[in-house]
Amino acid sequence: MPPTVEHVSETSVVPSGPLLILSPHLDDAALSCGALLDRDEPITVCDVFTERPEPEQHTHWDRNCGFDGSHTAHEARWAEERDAFAGGPHTLAAVDLVDGQYVPGIRDESDARRITRAVDTWLETVGHHATVVVPVGAGNPHGRASTLATRWRARRAGTFAFNNSPDHLFVRDAVLTHLRERTEVTLLLYEEYPYLFAMGGALVVRALAAWLDRDAIALSMPVDRAAKAERISAYQSQLSLLFRATSREAIERALPAHERYWELRVS
Repeated sequence: MPPTVEHVSETSVVPSGPLLILSPHLDDAALSCGALLDRDEPITVCDVFTERPEPEQHTHWDRNCGFDGSHTAHEARWAEERDAFAGGPHTLAAVDLVDGQYVPGIRDESDARRITRAVDTWLETVGHHATVVVPVGAGNPHGRASTLATRWRARRAGTFAFNNSPDHLFVRDAVLTHLRERTEVTLLLYEEYPYLFAMGGALVVRALAAWLDRDAIALSMPVDRAAKAERISAYQSQLSLLFRATSREAIERALPAHERYWELRVS
């Protein structure tokens, strides 16, 4: 039978056991996986694009975040990430690849191998019956995040909408390709905030399920928005570009009450 997408209205069941979240940038796990991070059982958050670029660069995003260059941005972003997870049970790890904003042209495939080696090393440490969580690739891939409908949805929520990030897609495709035949590993997709306002992840999942020959089980997990907003408020340099106001109360109002995930099960 062809792969299906089964919809589950709501679940509060967060996967137990060893769990690895692939966070492309130093904030993606906090922005998108609050329901998972709420659990007391330790999770490994593996940040991917975390390498200090050499030589120093000056990008539009970094300037808008208030940085005078990529070196200052790198130090500040890591400090924010450590602060966001300080005092909690979860562990931070890093692949240390260069962020896409500093990479001209097409990213080298050796970067994909470094990502999959990091996943393999983690699996060897925890045992193969584990859950690996990757971004689904929400957000419009065709440059139409600024359509009137998209802007209206995002503004109503109190945030902004963005086209999906090539870095997110690179991480997703590297990991899913590598683990495609590893049926003992549970694969979970998460819908990225704020990309979901440009295009929800549900439109991507059916193609991914067909590609992997798996069924996609849609999960809607309730979120403690206050706790999630508190963690997100650690990313001070990013808040003005992600939200229309930067107070913790405004961030909490902008966050959806549920996060969407999809488990890719062997058909």
